[in-house]
Amino acid sequence: MFLSFRFVILSFFSSRGWESWDIANRPLIPERMPVLVDDDLLFEDGPGVPRPAVAVNRWLRELPASGCPAPGSWESYARVVKGWSEFLALHGVSLFDSRERLKAALGKYAGYRAAGPPERRFAATTWGRHMSVLSLFYRWAMDEGYAQAEPFTYRMARALFAGTGRTARVNLAVRRTPKPHVTIKYLEPDFTSLFLNGLRGLAPDGGPDPHYRGRELARNAAIGELALATGMRAQEFSSLLSWEIPPLPPAPTKVPVPFPVPAAIAKGRKFRITWISYEALAAVHHYLEVDRPATTSGTAWRPPRNWGEPLLVTDPDARGGRVNGVRRRWETLTPAERRRLVAPGGGTCILAAKAGGGPFTAWASLFERTADRIRARYEPRFPHVFPHRLRHSFSMRTQMGRIASAASFGGSREHAQPAAQRAALRCPRPAGRHGGCGDLGLHGPPGSHATMMQLIPLRGLHHHCACWHRDASESSQLHRVHHRLPQRAAPVATAAARDALDLRIIGRAIRRTWQLSALVAPDASPLPETDARAAASSPVSHAARRRANALRTWPPRIAVGHRRKLLAWTCDTAGQIRTRNHQHGDWPPGPRLRLT
Repeated sequence: MFLSFRFVILSFFSSRGWESWDIANRPLIPERMPVLVDDDLLFEDGPGVPRPAVAVNRWLRELPASGCPAPGSWESYARVVKGWSEFLALHGVSLFDSRERLKAALGKYAGYRAAGPPERRFAATTWGRHMSVLSLFYRWAMDEGYAQAEPFTYRMARALFAGTGRTARVNLAVRRTPKPHVTIKYLEPDFTSLFLNGLRGLAPDGGPDPHYRGRELARNAAIGELALATGMRAQEFSSLLSWEIPPLPPAPTKVPVPFPVPAAIAKGRKFRITWISYEALAAVHHYLEVDRPATTSGTAWRPPRNWGEPLLVTDPDARGGRVNGVRRRWETLTPAERRRLVAPGGGTCILAAKAGGGPFTAWASLFERTADRIRARYEPRFPHVFPHRLRHSFSMRTQMGRIASAASFGGSREHAQPAAQRAALRCPRPAGRHGGCGDLGLHGPPGSHATMMQLIPLRGLHHHCACWHRDASESSQLHRVHHRLPQRAAPVATAAARDALDLRIIGRAIRRTWQLSALVAPDASPLPETDARAAASSPVSHAARRRANALRTWPPRIAVGHRRKLLAWTCDTAGQIRTRNHQHGDWPPGPRLRLT
């Protein structure tokens, strides 16, 4: 009795020719919206008796207004529900059946996708994505009154995101997956150079490959290097226009060049700025100036009819141009619209062009063929390469670069501090005073690792910090310490109590955490006049900026003013603690503090 609910047809809506459909207005259904239809092409069993396909199609039509604007995601969601519905129909279960029957069907479906026929099995990540989509669908169906129950069971868990904890609901039907660092697929540096040489049609040593004669080698190498250097997704670098490439710096530089990614082609339509190396950008510009004009200039290329009408571009510049006579910004054009653009001189406006002047977008096939050729002729261990693997390679190279940068600075964040604070860390020490760091338990001035500080949350009486400690062998080491005051400890409002905590640090407040920067002795030598004034105006705190014209103030120091509160203090040349964090003339409770 439930076989009529079996979805066997998946089509995609197009409003072309709607004028002949005997309707007054253009349909509100978005273009390329998936539509699920039963095998008998009916949407209801009788007057006022709709089939589940009606509810599914309504849910799909509401996806663009529910945070899912990408047509590719619509298709993916439709295929998930289609597969689940077909499985239910084969076992005599309705899509909106009772919870007991749906849970029994879900258990059978989980085994089918985990240990069923090999061609029907799902990996853990694929299964998790399907369960997430079905969970969204059933929650929507219950809110809209189509379903009375769902087959999923949840538990509450504590999730940590960007340092903030929140309560999340976890679907118990989702299988456990390995950690991302275990499963990520990327190219090692030597394989990266081997892959780029393959795209250029060269041998592994960079010389000519006598066994290969390819076409558009400059294009392949430029776009491959662009993808590796920017970490763009396949849709993003395949939809870039030739006018959206950033200008080349006047001189070679090791500093990465910012590379904006237009919102219309980015995932989730969210604008972002990535970066690109000078060498990769120079290769793209060389392709634009030499090879691409030879491919596109003077061609009579026009987009195929099934793509839509051509969009003729005039007066283009870096920000936009006239599209069929109307001024448009490039960032508003979708990938499908960009493929239909025709340049003023002929040919496509897409960065990568193929013979005949049309856009080239088959990068997955090209990368796979290149990897197969390298594996067959030179390196049997060479992995399969797909566009997203280049994005993973970019991510891994970026992470390794950060690790190497931290190692070169001794794990320090000193290079990321304001100039005035860097100057304060390097100010001369008076002779004969152990570098001015005697109270820190040092025999000499601290090294570069003395600034090995990170964001440290301070919660009441319990906190972690990085402190210098002199052990029994009289050796000084910087290590992390967990401080804990007695339960009934009095508010810390004196210099002696503050010294007991061993917290002499420079920092700036970021909401509820502190960015610790450096250990500074209170008896350190004064800063030079220029550095002291620069320190007062450095972006350390609002109080320091307000005192930019004051006479010789030190950078703010952290003092504990209460058991559960931190105050940012400023020390003048006399060693007197001052603050403007409160109203003028309103001092914090307790006696005024002095650094001793």
